[in-house]
Amino acid sequence: MRKIYSENLSGTLAVSDENYQKNIYFKNGSILYADTNLIQERLGEILFKAGMITRQEFWNIHKMIEGKNQKIGKLLVENKVLTEREVFQGILLQIKSIVLSLFFVNSGKWNFEEKAPVVPDDSKFDINLAKIIYEGAARYIQNLNIYINQYFSKSPRVLDMSEKIKEVLPEKLVKFHKSLSKFINKSNEEIPVELGISEKKYWENILPLFLLGIVDFETIEIKEEDRKNIEKIVGLYNRIKEEKLNYYEIFGLKSDASSEDIRNSYFDFAKKYHPDRIANAPDPELNEMANFVFSEINRAYDTLSDIDKRRQYDIDKISNNGDDATGPDKAIERASLLHRKAKTLFNQKNYWEATTLLEEATRLNPERGAFFLLLGMSQMNIPTMTRAAEKNLTTTTQLDPWSPEAFVALGLLFLNENMTKRAEGFFKKAISIDPENTIAKKRLKEIEKESSKGIKKGSIFRKK
Repeated sequence: MRKIYSENLSGTLAVSDENYQKNIYFKNGSILYADTNLIQERLGEILFKAGMITRQEFWNIHKMIEGKNQKIGKLLVENKVLTEREVFQGILLQIKSIVLSLFFVNSGKWNFEEKAPVVPDDSKFDINLAKIIYEGAARYIQNLNIYINQYFSKSPRVLDMSEKIKEVLPEKLVKFHKSLSKFINKSNEEIPVELGISEKKYWENILPLFLLGIVDFETIEIKEEDRKNIEKIVGLYNRIKEEKLNYYEIFGLKSDASSEDIRNSYFDFAKKYHPDRIANAPDPELNEMANFVFSEINRAYDTLSDIDKRRQYDIDKISNNGDDATGPDKAIERASLLHRKAKTLFNQKNYWEATTLLEEATRLNPERGAFFLLLGMSQMNIPTMTRAAEKNLTTTTQLDPWSPEAFVALGLLFLNENMTKRAEGFFKKAISIDPENTIAKKRLKEIEKESSKGIKKGSIFRKK
């Protein structure tokens, strides 16, 4: 759309995948019309969502079109549901919705056929694409990192702003566009600091200007700082190759790093080691090194940022360290090995990795109560996994009903959640199996003591 608007192109933009087909028709950089096969973007749906027709009128549309080869808009006017002006406004809203939806599509097939589209006269509009692009950019803010990672080391080049665009943009963006003119050969990384605004605010401002074609980005001449960047990239390249760094080590993190730590490290590394940092490197081999490093950084983040991928990666990383019990017929042996390794991790208070291994162990051998017991106890120490811990400890009591440890663990779990009555029941069950169970007896005494204190204080629920 940036290209279509900047070059005043005419043609049809077709976007499709297995679920939908959308066509946007352009003439000289303006939107003529748009159509779609998605039910939620059809005119009736748009009119109803906008409150222009009632629910009953919406349901009556299919009766109006039955056996008739006329457009819905015309039928709505003939049946005096809407005026021609209201239908016109509704179609404008529909076209706008279809076009704006493309700002959130990042898959499928995109094709622009550059020739004057054939559109019936009664369906031709003249919608300002600049306004749509500005509104789309404002909604597209969550994808800022795509642009930051690609252009942060480049310099903005300010282009002329037409009166047509000035009418669309708020005054603050017009002033921001003008202020960029004074920054010559300065990177998008440096400018926010000099303007005294945050990086996020800077990109929120510059993104619509870029998409409207009134700001472009160009490579800066290499500086001494860039030479240091070359050293950094080559250094990490050599470490990945020689030391065979795992995905955590690439980011300098431990294997129990939080999702936030991983995300923050990724964005930091994506900036530091982006190939654009050495775009003007004299040796092509350096560019290959930079691309390799950046590829490894992205591959590591793709794995560690996805819960399922990260779990499988952790399992493979740990279990393959001296583990030769592989193959479908050795599943039970492999599960026991994972359980032994998880015990060591649990004792080291490395609950996340222990959980990862035990989830795999219980999958390979779902008949061992000891596996579910240690899994539940590991999950008890991870705040977001309380429900999963309860489920796995309950499974333990079903597989090993005479094991007091599982009942004690459930008692501790519910006691921690301030569910004293349920906790008391589990502790009593544990004592019925093992009368000398120290933890259960101690916790029951504490519960009884707290309960008696409550009565002495004069609870309004106690009997007179």
